[in-house]
Amino acid sequence: MEEPKVTKDEANDGMIDALLHERQGYVQREAGSEDDKAKAAMRRRIAQVDEQLALRGYQPGKSDETEQEAPAEPPVDPADPPKGTTPAGKRGQQTRA
Repeated sequence: MEEPKVTKDEANDGMIDALLHERQGYVQREAGSEDDKAKAAMRRRIAQVDEQLALRGYQPGKSDETEQEAPAEPPVDPADPPKGTTPAGKRGQQTRA
């Protein structure tokens, strides 16, 4: 069985996603630290990750900021039943096999 081929752009997108995730962790650790040495170390590491992002052609912009603030899932209408369920009165007739 042949391995699926990954294009250079797909690999680059995966690396950018991983770097952004790594950067987010460092930012959170820096914000939660009270030790000045630890904060400085996190800032240096964030700068290194930013450098790697730039080398891969990533340019932060407004879309990145709004993407982080946007909810992960669209709001759920309370009138809609959960997926995989049928509201009462909408069930079809059951048949016997």
